[in-house]
Amino acid sequence: MASKKTVRQEKVKKVERQKTKGKCEGRTILGWQGWGFCRLPFAVCLLVLVGCGQYTAYDHLDQALLAQAQGDIETALVQMQAAVEIQPQDAYLLRQLGWMYQQRKEYDAAFVAFQTALKLEPAYVAVYQDLAMLSEEQGDIEGVIGWLESVVAAVPDYKASYRDLAAFYLRQERFQDARSLLDGVVVRWPEATWAYFRLGGLYVHLDLPAQAIESFRKVVVLEPVTDIEYALFVEAHSALGNVYYDQKNYDLAIEFFGKAIELNPADHSSMNNLAWVYATQRTLVEDGIHFSRRSLQLRPNSPTYLDTLAELYFISGDVEQAIQIIRQAIAQDPDQPELRAHLRRQLARFLARGQGRV
Repeated sequence: MASKKTVRQEKVKKVERQKTKGKCEGRTILGWQGWGFCRLPFAVCLLVLVGCGQYTAYDHLDQALLAQAQGDIETALVQMQAAVEIQPQDAYLLRQLGWMYQQRKEYDAAFVAFQTALKLEPAYVAVYQDLAMLSEEQGDIEGVIGWLESVVAAVPDYKASYRDLAAFYLRQERFQDARSLLDGVVVRWPEATWAYFRLGGLYVHLDLPAQAIESFRKVVVLEPVTDIEYALFVEAHSALGNVYYDQKNYDLAIEFFGKAIELNPADHSSMNNLAWVYATQRTLVEDGIHFSRRSLQLRPNSPTYLDTLAELYFISGDVEQAIQIIRQAIAQDPDQPELRAHLRRQLARFLARGQGRV
């Protein structure tokens, strides 16, 4: 028969086992089900989990992401710090920690986390992009360019990084840098549709029509594979129409605007442009009215598109209709002062022909 002392000791041990079991089961349940099942305050739950000693870094990550989704950035940060403490050599976890700091606008800490991740994985492309975005958020334009240039240097075969850098050069009007970069891309990757398209737009801006035409024609002869490439393929036809129109090569302008519409029946811009060529050349006026009305179905009340339709009715001899439509365009009160002035000149011109009054 067991002594009283032995019985008491067994009871104490039993209670202690139940307490320990309760802690670990609570942790396990939370790990499976999420913090919403914990009936204790969140901080108490966290202490219980960490105290049990079996919570992994990625368990902490899961709970950090859950807290973040619930808008609890403070708890998310605590969880990510715990995750990184367990696995300080994990670049992915450090990147997640950097994001948490960035959300709290703790930029210095975010930089440290991101840069530490890069030291661990120098080819981690996404972290370079994170650092570029973080620099932009702080208004550090040179920092953005520096990080985008760094990823190109660190991972030279990653094509998307060239696209990001070229886009940022163009946004900052660093045209020579953009041109040099894009020239290098098309030499290295002759199938890079996006680079030819960017070059075409750049040459238009620099008033180099021959180079623009050459670049856009590279796009239209390449067979598009992805949806993005197909969109550029269509836009390049429209862009060529614009360049040829500016060069007064109206036959080719009509050809490329028409092809753009054929490729994308919702391309209201090319419809309006084609209608405007018909109007200015006083040819195929009925076709012009047809395309103009189609463009307005897709973009109702556009002052520019209404101006095109009004011009077509005017040259067709329907001055009353032209006056009505141009007044509708003026009523839209467009933001551009030049467009407002043009529309009023159009009205005066139509009224003079119709001997009406403003």
